[in-house]
Amino acid sequence: MTKEQEVSSECAREARRQAALLPPGPIRDALLEKAHQYELASKTDLHHDAEEPTLGSR
Repeated sequence: MTKEQEVSSECAREARRQAALLPPGPIRDALLEKAHQYELASKTDLHHDAEEPTLGSR
């Protein structure tokens, strides 16, 4: 697991913890949605170290 994935996983846990403290409603729903997004990010292997092709290069 990369550092980014670890951070995303921790953010997901924290968002779920905070959501559990709230009554049902739009703020709680938003936190749960954000937790879901963080969970997806924690399971995605993102590699940004590959060089991006520049215009005109093939």
